[in-house]
Amino acid sequence: MEELRVCADRSIRRWCIYGLLAIAAVMIGMAVDVELAIRDAALMAMLLWTFLCFKALRAPTDDYRKTEAWHLLDEKLEAVPPGRLQDLVGRTLRDRYLRHADFSACLAVLLWTVSFGLSVA
Repeated sequence: MEELRVCADRSIRRWCIYGLLAIAAVMIGMAVDVELAIRDAALMAMLLWTFLCFKALRAPTDDYRKTEAWHLLDEKLEAVPPGRLQDLVGRTLRDRYLRHADFSACLAVLLWTVSFGLSVA
């Protein structure tokens, strides 16, 4: 079960990296106005949080065989009945999505705080 959690983390982090790359690209593109760049990055971090929360809501009902985490899993858990597998993979993915959503929310709060600090100064 630990390997399933690791595969789920790897899968989710891969997509979070793409999101962070997009945020960095927008920040670099708006480097002339630092306050606007940070505000837009905070907004995009909130969008990433929304996406991760939406995926967490859908994870228990999505077919586990079509998830990237299942494909990354080296040893398939063939001995476990499919109904139990759906529950196990769905619950694990939901928990991991919510954990990464927490990180995204912390990033958004940090960026909003910096943006507010820059607008006051």
